Amino acid sequence: MRYKAFTLVEIIIVITIIGVLTSIGLVSYGGLIEKQRLIMFGKDLLASAQRARAEVASGKMEDDKLLCAGLYFEEGGAPKKILTGFDAENNRCDSTTEIFTDMDQKAPNLMIDNIEVGGVAAGPIRILFVPPDGHYEVYADDEEMLAGIPVVGFSQYSFGIENGSDKIYVRNNEK
Repeated sequence: MRYKAFTLVEIIIVITIIGVLTSIGLVSYGGLIEKQRLIMFGKDLLASAQRARAEVASGKMEDDKLLCAGLYFEEGGAPKKILTGFDAENNRCDSTTEIFTDMDQKAPNLMIDNIEVGGVAAGPIRILFVPPDGHYEVYADDEEMLAGIPVVGFSQYSFGIENGSDKIYVRNNEK
């Protein structure tokens, strides 16, 4: 009487196929998780900028002084939130009172690759929303106000403000 059974070679082939399929699935799953982290980071960055603009436009004050709020970007670093006083006499944000806070990053290894203002490479910049209406101004590290539309690139995303509309955006550059 002969028993029907799998040969050793058949079992090894099946195990190899299962191993290959599992490794492909794990690699795809890891990429999916990273992609979701990047999407969440982009949404958080956009929400932080919109919240800063809304706070400024609503007339938020501290110690009877209007506030400027915005974001700080530096190549090789992570974006930071900024809160500073508004110098009504000179009609600009007061850089001597800046408070920086880290953003809650969903993608902890995400660093800024490049910064442009008006199509020209720039160093560290501050995008600040200014009272009373929440319009934006871009400042260099030396407190010089920069003219032009800011665009900050990191990984496959870019953050910026659309020309003419002052609409804040986060775009996926891989599409």
